Amino acid sequence: MIDLLDRQDLKKQPLELRRICEKIFSKGKEIRPQLVVLVSKYLGLKKSKQLFLARLVEYIHNSSLLHDDFIDQSKRRHNSKTAWLEFSPTQAILVGDYLLAKVIIYLAQEKNLELLTQTAQVICNLAQGEFLQRQFLDFKNKSFHQRNQVSELKTASLFKWCLKAPFIYKNRKSKKLYSILDKIGYYMGLLFQRSDDLIDFNIRNKDNKSYLVDIKESYFNSFSCFLLKQSNSKQEEALKNLSSLSSIYKIFSDFDDQVKAFDSLNKKLILKVEKILEQELKPLLKQSEKNLVVELKKRISFFYWRNNKE
Repeated sequence: MIDLLDRQDLKKQPLELRRICEKIFSKGKEIRPQLVVLVSKYLGLKKSKQLFLARLVEYIHNSSLLHDDFIDQSKRRHNSKTAWLEFSPTQAILVGDYLLAKVIIYLAQEKNLELLTQTAQVICNLAQGEFLQRQFLDFKNKSFHQRNQVSELKTASLFKWCLKAPFIYKNRKSKKLYSILDKIGYYMGLLFQRSDDLIDFNIRNKDNKSYLVDIKESYFNSFSCFLLKQSNSKQEEALKNLSSLSSIYKIFSDFDDQVKAFDSLNKKLILKVEKILEQELKPLLKQSEKNLVVELKKRISFFYWRNNKE
């Protein structure tokens, strides 16, 4: 794991701010920093610049988690108390604000207006995604398509940033390139979120995360929407009141087949992204960068399967 905290700055900060930062930065898997570092390496960015971009994305990501956990009143993250519960709501929100402010300061010091603009857009997207998701609470919506919209704003926006930021930093200005990277980041976000939504039904839950969280919060996630595509009103009502996974087969007798169908849908999506990488992105890369496509292909599969074999 990379130490992404700015320790020099942090030691000047109040004790509780330091404690919360050290707690949240020690728990994550750094999936987004690893992605931005991967792209940066193939573009020839120095290690100091790789760390800089990795720090930015993890500051934004952890800020969003601090805010989201309080908004959703989530009690657990990574098998420990969430920051707002362990410390206080006020402290958790303030640390989230602090992290976002530091991102803006770091970017202002770099004097890279385009990267600053892209980053500000990501922060806007995260807020918009939260608003959109909250419109669907109380089981108000079961549209699979609209779950994709939430995923694009809340999950995919950071993956898009990870892919594009190193190119922006290298001043590789190309609308076509950025458009392709956005498309790849979008599908990464969909796959990652759909995997999370399966974990919420305790499917491939290798980290023993809490499950049925979305149902308890009166929200149909993407897999719930998939289950309900050909359901009747009785099944929908039963899913809303689901309190234990032991009764899921009483509601959906074909539950295992539905999981396989969902997997099949996303296998096709993985193949689609691999094709985009090979046929659209690769021709735009320099010869020394083309192996990036090979590395990204490996990660596309990971975003959905999370190291579980098919």
